[in-house]
Amino acid sequence: MRKKLLCAALGLFATVVLFLGGCARESKADAVTFKIICKSENVYMLFYTMYLDGEYFCQGGFADPDDGPLTAESDLSMTFAKDYFEGRDISRMSFDFSAFGADDVEEIGSTQPVAVAATYGDTYVIEFSGNTENGYVASLTGS
Repeated sequence: MRKKLLCAALGLFATVVLFLGGCARESKADAVTFKIICKSENVYMLFYTMYLDGEYFCQGGFADPDDGPLTAESDLSMTFAKDYFEGRDISRMSFDFSAFGADDVEEIGSTQPVAVAATYGDTYVIEFSGNTENGYVASLTGS
């Protein structure tokens, strides 16, 4: 009886692993990921606006779960499934970013749009840098 239960459990485990592995491969090819690296000091929240072909598409944001400042080590990643774009072309995408300080009330600066010729299955790295005195910049640094 134990052998049958062990075999059934191992079979179920193998099925789940194969299923999840297949899903991960499929979802990566049918999604696009952006990793934002915050190199600015004293930025506590970072909001983005995404544009497709120059038109507003969506917005979102990041904050530290412990209410601390964002750093280069903060996980500022976002993945969008192909279905999210409802068939629209993502090759003419752009983002702009707005930074907020510790009080979370007033914007302390924003960037000009950064263009991303996105394709599904890829990950793009956008670096956010600058300060309130000299302004903020977002630049595509890798894919």
